[in-house]
Amino acid sequence: MKNTGIEYTSEERTPTILPEMQELLPPLTDEQISLLEANILETGCYAPIIVNEDLVIIDGHNRYEICKKHGLPFRLAVFSFDDL
Repeated sequence: MKNTGIEYTSEERTPTILPEMQELLPPLTDEQISLLEANILETGCYAPIIVNEDLVIIDGHNRYEICKKHGLPFRLAVFSFDDL
C-alpha cells in the first residue's frame, strides 16, 4: 500500500463501494455508528476516505455513507495497492 499523494474532494469524484471490500472489516454496532455520525455532524469528516486508483473505497465506508446521507463534503485519498 502506498499513498499516491492524490486527493479529491466529494465535489470532484464519487467513490465506488464493492461489497466484498466493505465486508472485510467487521460492521460497527448501532451505537458506534450513532457516535460516529454525531461526531461527523459536529466536527465534519476530517479523515479522508481511502480509495484505490479506481476510486473503490478501501477504508471509510461508514464515513462515506454518513456524509452522503447528510450531504456533507469529504476528501478521498488515493492509495496504490499491489492487489485488492
